Amino acid sequence: MVPEDSVEREVADTGPSRGDALPCHHELPYRRRQHNKGCLAEGDRREDPMRHRLVIVTLTLLVLAGCGDKRIVLNYVPDAAAVKLEENAPAVTVFAFRDARGDEGDGDPYRVGGVYGGYGNRLSKVLAERPVMPILVDALAAGFRARGVPAQAVADREFRAGDSSVTGYALGGELRNFSTEARFTNSAHISALVRLYAPNGTVAAEKEISHRIRSEYGGGGVLTSIDDLQRLMNEALAQFVQRVVTDPDVTARLRETPR
Repeated sequence: MVPEDSVEREVADTGPSRGDALPCHHELPYRRRQHNKGCLAEGDRREDPMRHRLVIVTLTLLVLAGCGDKRIVLNYVPDAAAVKLEENAPAVTVFAFRDARGDEGDGDPYRVGGVYGGYGNRLSKVLAERPVMPILVDALAAGFRARGVPAQAVADREFRAGDSSVTGYALGGELRNFSTEARFTNSAHISALVRLYAPNGTVAAEKEISHRIRSEYGGGGVLTSIDDLQRLMNEALAQFVQRVVTDPDVTARLRETPR
């Protein structure tokens, strides 16, 4: 006969049955916990290179996208509050300016600036949705009309004496700057040697007119805001047109009958 106390010890040593609850994690043997930690660490090591590759690919795509050409929309809106000249002001025909922008224009009629790195290296070009010259000529003609001056735009050629399209004065000259740039600060600059011609081709007025504007933003490199460059270029265009159509010498001639 087996002693009763030995049977109790045997039952106690068999451990929990299948229906019994499993021990909590903190009750797992030390060796099993260490094994689980090792598996987790190994999984993290496998995931790290994948994360790194994903970050590198993402940054590369951002840089490539940032180095692509930037496109902006230029839209001149005439000043509704512009002071009108006297009635019966002589007409003005605005012709294309000679493009004297040099390297700034890069021989591209759509180019209106660039984004540059800290060493002056060009990261990308800024292009307008239309060629620069029609934009400028149309804006100047609209600016004159806002002042009550009959004006038409001839953007496909420069002025030549005897041009049959001229009924009063002709406006032309040399375009020297027309750009928006992102360097340490964002900016836009338009300048031109503006000439007002009498119908016989003589120069009635000549003046260099310029307008430059800067932004509080800059130094963004490939992450430069295109919206800011577009805003600056449109504002510079509006102010440049305003300076031309309200220039005292030009205005004085428009109060005279062309000879």
